[in-house]
Amino acid sequence: MASGYVNAGNLGLPIATYALGNVAEAVPVLVFQLAVLTPVYTTILGVLSERSAGARPPLWRTLTAPLRNPIAIATVAGIVVSVTGLLPPASLFAPIELISDLAVPGMLLAFGISLCGAKRPGAGETAPLLAAVLVLKCIVHPLLALLVGLLLGLEGPGLLAVVVCAALPTAQNVFAYAARFEQGVALGRDAALSSTVASVPVLFTVVAVLG
Repeated sequence: MASGYVNAGNLGLPIATYALGNVAEAVPVLVFQLAVLTPVYTTILGVLSERSAGARPPLWRTLTAPLRNPIAIATVAGIVVSVTGLLPPASLFAPIELISDLAVPGMLLAFGISLCGAKRPGAGETAPLLAAVLVLKCIVHPLLALLVGLLLGLEGPGLLAVVVCAALPTAQNVFAYAARFEQGVALGRDAALSSTVASVPVLFTVVAVLG
């Protein structure tokens, strides 16, 4: 998850605006990750978390896990509202907006707190995994996007948009999910921090070559 789930929100939207001139280029990635990848990843993490605690969840509970996932439910609700244009009543919408306004600052605060007193990224047993994540995220992922884009006949701004989105760093959501399910917390934190730094020269190179 750390090597493929990109920061399409906090960084993707402003970078798309700056490099591509259109924030809409990052939106499909954002929606796909929330609507498709997140339910899959959180279901797997939920199963692993229960098994590490000694429990064996029944098959029906595993298969229906996405239906109980608040992120998946919220994403589907957002898509329905976007397609239909129907908004909930103001009295119902107000607390939802309050929670949504807190979501990103709260996640960034939690991420910052996790860095306090933490070992430097890659220290300890997570070093090989972090190295693999950085290679996959910052090199393999953009190159695969470039290859697939060329095979599909993309060129110009379209190809640039695909490769820029693939070159974005690991999303902090990965750390949030890791902390929620207590699986790979150190790797999630270190991947988000390290890939954010490592992605800067990669993004500059992509824009310079394809822009």
